[in-house]
Amino acid sequence: MGCCWNSAERQHLAVNIMDMIDAANDLSLWISGTIVITNSAELRGQYITYFIKTAKKSYKLKNYNAVFTIITALTSAAVYRLEASWEHVPDAAKTTFGQLYQFTADEDNYAAYRQELNLVVQQPVVPFLGIYLSDLTVTEESSPDFLPGQPHLINFHKRRMYARTIRHIQRYQQVAYNLTEVKTIHDFLKSLEPPVDEKDLYHCSVTAEPKRKS
Repeated sequence: MGCCWNSAERQHLAVNIMDMIDAANDLSLWISGTIVITNSAELRGQYITYFIKTAKKSYKLKNYNAVFTIITALTSAAVYRLEASWEHVPDAAKTTFGQLYQFTADEDNYAAYRQELNLVVQQPVVPFLGIYLSDLTVTEESSPDFLPGQPHLINFHKRRMYARTIRHIQRYQQVAYNLTEVKTIHDFLKSLEPPVDEKDLYHCSVTAEPKRKS
C-alpha cells in the first residue's frame, strides 16, 4: 500500500486524504486562533462555550471527524491554559466538554470511540479519518509484504488487515446525510484562513493571559 499520505509526494498521491487532513487542521487552528486573539476573557469563554456546543451538535449528527477536530483545538496548550477564560464557561458546557474529551481520548487505542462507532448501522456518519490512517500505517510498518524466509510468498494476512480497515471506511460511505446546504457557511469553511500562524499560537495565548505567578 505504501501509505502514500506519509510520503513526500502526498499532495499528489493522496489528494482526497490530504484535503481532509488539511481541512481538519485549518479548522482546528482557526478555532484555537479565534479564541487566543480575542482580548476579553469573558468573550473568549463565550467562544469556547460556542465551540463546545458545536462539538455536541456534531456528535449528535455523528460527524465524529468534526468532534475530534474541535476537541483537539480546545485541548491545545494555547487554549486549555486560559484559566480566566474557562471560568466564564458554564458548568453544563464544561460537563459536555468532559464527556466529549473522554469520547475522543486515546486510551486503549481509542476504545470509547471505536465501541460507539461499531454500533452505528445504516446511519450517515463521518468517522475520524486519523484513526484509520494510523491503523493502516501500523499494518504497513509491522508486517512484511512477503512471508519471513519465503520471499516468493505474499503475506496475505497483511492484505486481509488492509482490507478490513478499508471495508470499515467504505461501510460509512453508504448512507448520505439529508441536509440542506447553506452556501455562506459552505463557502466560509472552504476558504477558511486561520487568524494566526500555528507557531505564534502559544505566544498569543500568553499575551491574552500571562502566566500566573505561583
